[in-house]
Amino acid sequence: MDEIGNKKSKCIIVIPSRLNSSRLPEKALIKIDGKPLIQRVVEIARGVGGIDQVIVATDSNKIASLGEMSGAESIITNSNHQNGTERLLEVMKSREADYYINLQGDEPLIDKKEIEEALNTLIKSDTEILTICRPISLEDAKDPSKVKAIISEQNKAIYFSRAIVPYNQEKLFEHSGVYLFKKEGLRKIEKLKSTALERSEKLEQLRWLEAGISIEILIANKKSISIDTPEDLIEAERIIKIRKIKSFILDVDGVLTDGKLSYGKNGELIKVFSSQDGSAIKRLQNQGYTFALLSGRDSEALRARAKDLGIKNMVLGTQNKSIGIQSIQENLNLQGAEIAYIGDDIEDILPMNICGWSFAVANAREEVKSIAKETLRRKGGEGVIAEVESILNSINGISLGS
Repeated sequence: MDEIGNKKSKCIIVIPSRLNSSRLPEKALIKIDGKPLIQRVVEIARGVGGIDQVIVATDSNKIASLGEMSGAESIITNSNHQNGTERLLEVMKSREADYYINLQGDEPLIDKKEIEEALNTLIKSDTEILTICRPISLEDAKDPSKVKAIISEQNKAIYFSRAIVPYNQEKLFEHSGVYLFKKEGLRKIEKLKSTALERSEKLEQLRWLEAGISIEILIANKKSISIDTPEDLIEAERIIKIRKIKSFILDVDGVLTDGKLSYGKNGELIKVFSSQDGSAIKRLQNQGYTFALLSGRDSEALRARAKDLGIKNMVLGTQNKSIGIQSIQENLNLQGAEIAYIGDDIEDILPMNICGWSFAVANAREEVKSIAKETLRRKGGEGVIAEVESILNSINGISLGS
């Protein structure tokens, strides 16, 4: 069968979303960076190429209304359903399609390109179910709300568990909870009864594996989060805001340097910069990020470093950082949400409040740390931009070794 765009088959995305949640009541209605969770998921679904319809399957009129306002069709389903697949099976009885995608209503960060790749993979596969997994750290894997997957060398699911499995494994994978089905696969699932393993782990996919149904796995690298706890909400909003960043405004003394002032024999100011910061800035510029400098001091050493790094947007030698940041923002032609500021001292508080995101270095003033959105582990002059690069790459699924 042809890939998306060339095929004649019909594909529907169903977003199951119930109102009540034991750990996070009415989570579908909670706003993340100003937008309800269910709206974010619907917007992702509507952006997936090759999809004929997006349906919100819910037990709540509140969620149904939000789904329709976001551009989806909403169907009120039975309130007694135990999981998203049962809601999907109810939708299937009235909405005919060749492929169904179960996109959980608590996945506000999933990449639409991942869903497109998964669907194309399923179309060409001889399996009837495909799901998405992604690498997870050992520390994160300790959380039982994060479902771990054992995957064969042929990218087929062997087992799923809330425990850390397999034993002594270097690479661990988290199950995203996004399922793609061929119609025939869903019809098989409809006939299955619950099993002891499924009830023990509280994972419906174990019922399918026990019945001999093959589940293919697509490994994705871009970070995503299933919203189950208040902490998940905080992390999701953090990722959404960091993904908006297009430019960084950097304080210099105490950020790109350790903050110490040294003078040459002729009274010239000497500054020491980290080579790690320089190489990180270059790599991030190659990814499309821009940089600007905002400093209360001016010196030939600083201007030489800026030239070496290709940073042309600068406001130097001013103690009024309010005026400086406004000037830089106008030159960048960016909204505040698209700019991140990195600082360490009291004068950096105002710029941090203006920008959409802010980092404080590890040895920043406590007043600055309390204002910054995030505090780094590294001190000024010790490669703080390299640490920021690692954060961005982790969120965007970029490997430095690739």
